[in-house]
Amino acid sequence: SFGPNKETQIVPVLATAVQDKLCEKTGPKCLAKERHHPLLIEVLCKELGCEPEQVMDFDLHLADTQPSAIGGVLDEFIFAPRLDNLLNCYGALQGLLNSADSLEEEGNIRFVAFYDNEEV
Repeated sequence: SFGPNKETQIVPVLATAVQDKLCEKTGPKCLAKERHHPLLIEVLCKELGCEPEQVMDFDLHLADTQPSAIGGVLDEFIFAPRLDNLLNCYGALQGLLNSADSLEEEGNIRFVAFYDNEEV
């Protein structure tokens, strides 16, 4: 199955090609321009208050900034980025184990699924 290299094959969308062509931004000369788009360097330099020539290189880490939310028809799900996987796995397993006393009365199947993602 396809497994992209998240470091080199998945890049954030900076601008559409149409907008890029309309603006025709080429950006000033700097060492980082060979690896990064000039528009990105321009935005970063504006935010940091520096000149593009001062930028040697950088790593850019993106994070989801959406707030957590309760969801589902019965508001029984938590949709939240940045929750630690180990904490959630532990909490889910403890909840499943603690519910074992009432299994005789339950008509549904109880389960917890852990996927091989990050710490799990």
